[in-house]
Parts: sequence; C-alpha cells; structure tokens
Amino acid sequence: MKQYIVGPKWDQRVITIDPKGDKIGIAMSGGIDSWVLYNLLPNKDNIIIYTFETPSGVDDVETVYKLTGRDDIIVLPTMPEDPTPVKNGLKVLVREYGLNQLYTGVNQVPHYKYFPEFQEENEPPRPWRIDSDVLITPFLHLYKYHIIWLAKDLGIDLSGTQSCTTQPVGHCGTCWWCREKQWAYDQLK
Repeated sequence: MKQYIVGPKWDQRVITIDPKGDKIGIAMSGGIDSWVLYNLLPNKDNIIIYTFETPSGVDDVETVYKLTGRDDIIVLPTMPEDPTPVKNGLKVLVREYGLNQLYTGVNQVPHYKYFPEFQEENEPPRPWRIDSDVLITPFLHLYKYHIIWLAKDLGIDLSGTQSCTTQPVGHCGTCWWCREKQWAYDQLK
C-alpha cells in the first residue's frame, strides 16, 4: 500500500494505491488522469490495460499505446445508443475478464456554481461516490490540479497525454476538456 499527499498547500488531499489480487486492470483514455494513475500502479507488466473506441475521431488507443509502449491493450467499442457507455463498459470488463480490481482515473469537475464557465451540456458526468471493492477510483475526490501537482511532484511527463476530444493531436483550447486542463494549471500558479 502506498499513500500520497497531493495538491498545493491550500488544498491537500490523500490518496491510497493498494492493488489487491492477481488480475488488476486499468481503464485508460490517454489523458492526464489515467496516465498518472498508470504510473502509480506497481507491476506494470501485469496490469491489463483497457481503452474504449471513441466516436469523436480522437484515437485513445494510439495515445495509450504511445504513452505505455505496450501493444497488448484491450480495445472495447462504445455504443452511441448507450447513455453511459464507459460506466457500462467497466462493468463488462470486470465481469468478462474476471478482474480483482479495475482502476480508473475519474475525478471531480470544477463545479459550475463557483466556476460558471464550466456549466454546459458537454460536461462529463462524473460521480461523487462509487461504492465498490472492484472498481477502484483513487482520484475520485481530487480535481485535475491535484493530479497535475502529483505528476510534477513525481516527475511524470505529461507531454504525451491527450485531453482534447475535438482534434486527434494537440489541444484546441476551447472544448470542455481543454478548458478544464487549463483551469487546473491556472490553479497551481
């Protein structure tokens, strides 16, 4: 078990990484959150990596491959008619692959009550709480600035991550995810 105190002095939080069992998976998008989490997990050669096909044209699979250097990534389709494709996909992963634990880097979004610029229809649905011994979300109580802070503290290179969902390489700077990333960096100034 490894614990980390993360975040700037004005908002520090604790996370615990404690994989249990011999079949550990991680759902990766190629963004900052999943990349930092992957770097925190021990025994990376034994970690099973999953990613999802995305209809946006951004190739998460290629980004995850470039970040990890692994070619054994399991790619799952997402169905446009499924209102919660990733959530349902995670349940399928656990069941079909017999995982003891499945890690995901899901975290909190800037609340539009305090940051009204984030109130829009495209805000990703992120849960406040997950009660599961199998689906492990160590970043659930963090904001993206906590995760960026942790990456800097541990020397994790974020340059190859891809947060933008509107273009396959680089960042547009205007989509919800690009604005969240910039907001997180601004919090650390």
